[in-house]
Amino acid sequence: MERKAFEMTQEQFQTLIGSMKGTPVMMVGEVDLGRSAQENANDAWKALGQELGFQWDTVDPIPGKAAWHFTAEILPPPKPKLPTPIEVLKDLAYQIKDSGYVDKHGHPMEMNKAYQTMLKVLEEA
Repeated sequence: MERKAFEMTQEQFQTLIGSMKGTPVMMVGEVDLGRSAQENANDAWKALGQELGFQWDTVDPIPGKAAWHFTAEILPPPKPKLPTPIEVLKDLAYQIKDSGYVDKHGHPMEMNKAYQTMLKVLEEA
């Protein structure tokens, strides 16, 4: 995976440092109802990774630079969302509604009938 140098803002750095502080914990019997400082820090790194575009658990410091400079593996670009078959059929149903179609004999089909047929197919899917 490709690594890249990143620099967080002072505000991002302060948020990250703040997340690493201990949090109050409530013990009920022997059950811990709080979150550890490590869990909070991991969540802060995950959020920063999403914001800046890096894999949160691949962060390494850059020797000789301030703590807010680091390298990490970049996130792959998001895959484009393709329409589902149902979305494609719905789009087709609206196209049928808005234009005229002919039946297998070349006779004009009533648009409303074609639209209703398509909606029925969609409801059964």
